[in-house]
Amino acid sequence: MKKIITKSILVFGSLLVFTGCGNQTDSAYSESIQNGLDSLIAEDYDKAEVYFELVKNEYSDDERANNLYIQIQSFKEAIEYLEAGDIEESRVLATEVTDMNNSSIGLTHRSSNLLILIDEIEENRNVFLSNYTEALSLFEEEDYEEANNLLSLNADDILSNELYYSDILKDSQELTIAINKKIDQIATSDLKAEEERIQLETEEQVIKEAKAAEQKKNDEAKAKAEAEEEASQTSDSGSLSMSVEEYRNQVWYGYDEDPNFTYNDALAIIKNVVGPEPEDESFYYNGRLRVSINDSGIRSYTLWKEANTGEGTADATFAVYDVYEDNTVFEH
Repeated sequence: MKKIITKSILVFGSLLVFTGCGNQTDSAYSESIQNGLDSLIAEDYDKAEVYFELVKNEYSDDERANNLYIQIQSFKEAIEYLEAGDIEESRVLATEVTDMNNSSIGLTHRSSNLLILIDEIEENRNVFLSNYTEALSLFEEEDYEEANNLLSLNADDILSNELYYSDILKDSQELTIAINKKIDQIATSDLKAEEERIQLETEEQVIKEAKAAEQKKNDEAKAKAEAEEEASQTSDSGSLSMSVEEYRNQVWYGYDEDPNFTYNDALAIIKNVVGPEPEDESFYYNGRLRVSINDSGIRSYTLWKEANTGEGTADATFAVYDVYEDNTVFEH
């Protein structure tokens, strides 16, 4: 809605017609009437009122003179009430002007326009009030963003015509403050919740890592104990029941594992003595599956530590070991 400018709305045409000439023929009468009409055309309502009052006082029984005087007074008052924001009183006076007989057609038309303007103000008021009421309902439903959007629709129109909507403006401004306060509270709460979530995740990660480290430690200790137990059992049960020469004459000797002292037995020993393969897989153990035996009758396997390229192939050998069944490891 465009800003209401009363003066520009009330200008209607450049010709005011005075109806009903009556029986007066006095030149002073006619001159005063015409001067009053000319003042109306010039929108000099105070001056027109003076002329019409002179005619009324001089010709007190003349209906035309009395009606013109009353009409100009009512019209002026209607404008004054409108400019003061009292549209209901302005409507009453403007209606009186339009309903008056034997008066100025021009003022009647201007009053009609004034009534149209008042209706427009009322229609806009109903729209603004409806938007405010709906925004208030949305606020109570905690739909703050939509409530804010609704209030902003007519904010400029209300501000530019604050005279007629001061109560709605006041309520809208208070509701806007309440909405923004709620939005800020939610933003602060969300930020706090996010910080608490991050902190909780961090604490949970620390606990998880501590548990993982403890589990790893326990697993390594268990593996070491099992390796030691297995090595002990192997040492006890793996003693030769034949001579070294007979052992070396076995068909699988130099080609395969010894079922009583396997490659995996040797792998367990090296992991226990040298150290397990790291979790980051930076290296791994490899070796020959062929069992060997020294002159003292102690069996062994040759293993080595290789760099892991991540593609399943060895990039370089770190060290070569002879791993004996008695838990002795000799590095080349």
